[in-house]
Amino acid sequence: MTEEMVYNVVELVMPFLGIGLSFMVLYIIFYAVKVKSKEKMALIEKGLDPSLANQKAPRRTGHNPSHLKTGLFFVGLALGILMGYVLYISTQMHEWVTYPSMILLFGGLALISYHVIQRQRNEIVNQ
Repeated sequence: MTEEMVYNVVELVMPFLGIGLSFMVLYIIFYAVKVKSKEKMALIEKGLDPSLANQKAPRRTGHNPSHLKTGLFFVGLALGILMGYVLYISTQMHEWVTYPSMILLFGGLALISYHVIQRQRNEIVNQ
């Protein structure tokens, strides 16, 4: 596939992608409003005050392990972008091969490292 063909495919797909994403965002907003109204109706049917649905749940204090997972994943993505650039500059590989492969590789390594760290934490807690 030549580079010109790739650009033609991208030019063809981008409008559909934009329209599809717009409809998806609108559907998510509609669904959130619908769920909120169903929640209020359920409270009314039980004889409770519907303003209870607007109250926020109390926040937990402490460390959330998902923050570690997210942080490691974003560090992995950043390293993937950096290594993709290095691979693109130092070799004759195409840009559309180097960036996605390195981003996926380092993102996956970050998630594996999170799993190892979490397993070690669980072993320490269970001792």
